[in-house]
Amino acid sequence: MLLHRTTVEDVPYALHGWSEKLLGGVGDSLRAYEVGKKKLLRKAELKSLNSPVNSIHSMGERIFATEIADSFHIYKYRSKEQTFYDIADDILPRYVTCAAMLDYHTMAGGDKFENIFVSRAPPSNLQLMQTPKRTTRTTPTATSSAGRTVTSTVHPSRWSRCAAFSWGRS
Repeated sequence: MLLHRTTVEDVPYALHGWSEKLLGGVGDSLRAYEVGKKKLLRKAELKSLNSPVNSIHSMGERIFATEIADSFHIYKYRSKEQTFYDIADDILPRYVTCAAMLDYHTMAGGDKFENIFVSRAPPSNLQLMQTPKRTTRTTPTATSSAGRTVTSTVHPSRWSRCAAFSWGRS
């Protein structure tokens, strides 16, 4: 049964039901909609993202979104102001083709270069809301016994661990 027909300005790449709302990745923006009498009502919008949102996941009050060319982001929705704010994002640009939420802090994804990677956000909200000085520490690239390349990058104010595995090609 068709309930509503709502037009949007760009292509909706991702849709996700969350907390009696519909989250949508419409072009280069993340939107929250509520069901109205005649159409979906836009309640919040995060505009001007770097690239289109291609997947949306949620757990509790966290919204996990992936952009096609900018990897993972964690957002929180402020209902009083009806806005999204960025809690954490991955500092490495990745062309994400698929993503899955593993737990409240961890996302796994694959990119168009045949890599599988796992990113983990700091577990406490206090760590997420602090703004420590921007330093990046990269561990040297290592090769596992199976011949897979493993790299790891740590950024204290972003994701706490990013690991990438390259399958096959060097």
